[in-house]
Amino acid sequence: RRQNSLRRGSLASYPGRLASILFDNSDHNTSHHNTSHHDTSHHKAKKLGPEYRLVDRTDASSQSKGKLQIRRENKPENLFSRDVFHTIIEAPLRRILPILVLAYLIVSILFAFVWWAVSSQCDIGIRNFNNAFVFSVETIMTIGYGTRDQFFDNCWEASVLIFCEAMTSILMDCVSLGIVYSRISSGRRRSTTILFSDRAIVQTIEGELYLMFQVVEMRRHPLHDAKVRVYAVRDEVDAWGRKAFFQHCTMRLEKPDDTIGTSLFLSLPSLV
Repeated sequence: RRQNSLRRGSLASYPGRLASILFDNSDHNTSHHNTSHHDTSHHKAKKLGPEYRLVDRTDASSQSKGKLQIRRENKPENLFSRDVFHTIIEAPLRRILPILVLAYLIVSILFAFVWWAVSSQCDIGIRNFNNAFVFSVETIMTIGYGTRDQFFDNCWEASVLIFCEAMTSILMDCVSLGIVYSRISSGRRRSTTILFSDRAIVQTIEGELYLMFQVVEMRRHPLHDAKVRVYAVRDEVDAWGRKAFFQHCTMRLEKPDDTIGTSLFLSLPSLV
């Protein structure tokens, strides 16, 4: 049963919706070579849609975007609110940038109302809300501005406001730069030039079944000491007959040999 299942393009005696996880969605031939008799047989794999894959292959050149098609239900939302920083970083950049712009806008408006309120006491010369908003933006962005009295007629309210708005600006700049830099420098972007073969094969060598695929780095400066690990997802039954669904297990690697390390030189196509 295991050999027949592997010839059909699945990992093991698998449920249909997890079949062909490591294989391309299009029809293809899986070839099995016997090293002693040199005979080759081809088996047609069943065509499966993207919804049957555990790992997506929707990126350019049929590569993966690193998304697992796993639906999590009954998620407690308070778990995500405890780690706001990583929750924001994992959000799309098209959502992060408007939120940051809106945060700066709200802070500028709040300080504009305060500047408008103390204008008469501190001889700032603000006549309407537009003047107050421009004054607040100039302060929070440290653009530089001129007033009738650079010391605000020794008004302590203005000194407190300048200090508070300057500290708020520094904190917001730190958070904004940290979020944007962490988002655009994510290691997942670096992996876009590491290409995997769009088809994996199961080959019989000296009576043993081997799963094989290739990987290569497209950049001129490859990653150093790159390592590979391969996992299989399967249903398991323990010694008491209890069945556990979708359990992952680490697969042994013959090439590269996992007993001496699994480093790859990705400048050349590497067979795994």
